[in-house]
Amino acid sequence: MVRGNLGTSALTRRPVTRDIAERFPATFELVTSAVLGVAIVDLFLGVTSAVYKRWIDQITRVLGIAGASMPIFWLGLLAPYLLYTWLGCFLSGRSAASIDPPTRVTSLYVLGFTSDQKVASPKK
Repeated sequence: MVRGNLGTSALTRRPVTRDIAERFPATFELVTSAVLGVAIVDLFLGVTSAVYKRWIDQITRVLGIAGASMPIFWLGLLAPYLLYTWLGCFLSGRSAASIDPPTRVTSLYVLGFTSDQKVASPKK
């Protein structure tokens, strides 16, 4: 392991370092966009709460405590359920077999895939 040889993947039967290198750009893009998105929203809510110490301050405080206290696996289960029941849509990503691959390829993996997709809305 010290030499960088992580062995062969049992799933893909290829070197693990090749699998990591293949999947790292999409993972890095996803993490970076999530961190930047959260930072922008948090900065906006923090400044708004500091300037207007009314109901927005109380709401952001409760949401902050709830967000810090909620286990991430529970949020991962709850978010798709709430998107489906309240908004009537489910963002399927790459999981649906009926979704075609993107026609326009960009240098950004997530943006290139989601820009061509339609949001599936089963409720009519």
